[in-house]
Amino acid sequence: MISPNRLSIILPPAERRSPRACLLRVETFPGRDRGAVRTRRSWAPTFLIVLLTLIVGGVPNAGASTFFHNWNSAFTGSGYSFDNSSASGTITGSSPSPGFSHAPGAWGMPTAITSQPPLTNAFQVHGLSGLGSTLSFDFSPGYDWGGGGELIIGNIHNYFGYTLSAWDSNNVAIDTNAWSFLGEYDSSSPGVSGYFGESSTTLTANGMSTLFSVVDPLGSATFGQGGIVHLGGLQGIGRLELTLTTSSLGENPQQSDLIFFNVGTAVPEPSTALLVGLGLLGLGGSARSRP
Repeated sequence: MISPNRLSIILPPAERRSPRACLLRVETFPGRDRGAVRTRRSWAPTFLIVLLTLIVGGVPNAGASTFFHNWNSAFTGSGYSFDNSSASGTITGSSPSPGFSHAPGAWGMPTAITSQPPLTNAFQVHGLSGLGSTLSFDFSPGYDWGGGGELIIGNIHNYFGYTLSAWDSNNVAIDTNAWSFLGEYDSSSPGVSGYFGESSTTLTANGMSTLFSVVDPLGSATFGQGGIVHLGGLQGIGRLELTLTTSSLGENPQQSDLIFFNVGTAVPEPSTALLVGLGLLGLGGSARSRP
């Protein structure tokens, strides 16, 4: 077996600090042309980068968290318009008057759902004049739902009911009853701030749509609300609609309902994305340096 002779190279101080210089190994082989010298890049740096990627970030989607998108709003003269733009795409919405209007504030969501800062815009609708009003949202083509989007809908007033409907980009109805129910959180849940809700929300299938309603005879007729309902498994949505279907509240001081309706999509953690990128860069460099 032929053993290669190791050739030690003394580098000047300036070159010793060069990472590229430190990654080169020179080998010569007896019985071969002395001019044939082979250099190879060490695999160790690439291995370490990939290892760190797996330890800290896991698989590329393991470091993803869900971010619930806030709404920008404007009064158009005939109603309200709403929109949001993110890395996932653009959502545009509207509701003609008298329908859903904006409700600015600081609304802290349950930490069991998200740890993001409070939302700054919710919706408001009058229980009598707004009955039958619809809030519509259109999603840009190719909107990125990742492994599955999420939705929060809540703080529904006692004796109010809202119907949620969805369609894909080809205007084919989506069965919203097939979305995953991930839980409901009342106002005593950690992270909740700015609103009150202690009753439970009932979800009832209505064809391909879902009715979200709160009927609690023991709750306050004036200030009773449901909690924050958390849904998952959203995919391929082209349009969403939320309609105030029922309101048997009657005359009382609390005629308008404050409601939350926010879409959430996955956002990779910066550290994970960086490590994945470094790992791929290292693999690419290793492949280019093969003899």
